[in-house]
Amino acid sequence: TPVVEEEATTIYRSNAEVDLYNDIARKVMKRHNIRVNELGEFAKTLTKEYRRDWVHYNDEGCKKLAGEIVEYLKNEKLL
Repeated sequence: TPVVEEEATTIYRSNAEVDLYNDIARKVMKRHNIRVNELGEFAKTLTKEYRRDWVHYNDEGCKKLAGEIVEYLKNEKLL
């Protein structure tokens, strides 16, 4: 999940760190032939109005993410 770095006051997490983590996870998934929904790329497009805080999404943001997940599942013929 991309973060709003300037609002991370109690625990610092950078988007570079998130990207590194995702790169590692992507490699592990590929090695095991597991499909990956690149939801992080979509999440980067969601503005602050869809967030509850620096890392969590509000109800509208969650609906947007859920819609993207449903589309992925349909496109992959998993739903």
